[in-house]
Amino acid sequence: MGIPEDPATGAASGPLGAYLVENGVIAPSKNQFYYIRSEQGFEMERPSFIDIIVDKSKGAISSIKISGNVANVGTGQLQLPT
Repeated sequence: MGIPEDPATGAASGPLGAYLVENGVIAPSKNQFYYIRSEQGFEMERPSFIDIIVDKSKGAISSIKISGNVANVGTGQLQLPT
C-alpha cells in the first residue's frame, strides 16, 4: 500500500510492554512499575509517542496502561450476527 509504517499502534503497545518486561529488556523503577515510551511514525513525518506502564508484582504482570495524545482519523462500526 506504500505505507512504510503505522504512525502509532496503541493496540500493540500493551503486548509490547509485557514482552519487554517479561524478557528483562526493561529495568524496573524503584517500585514494581516499568515505564516505557514507544516512539513511532517518524519516517512518515507523523511522530507519535505512546507511554506504557507495566505493573508487575509478586512475579506476575497485574496491569498494563497505555497513554498518549490522539487525533481521530477515522471511525467504524462492527455488527455481530445475533
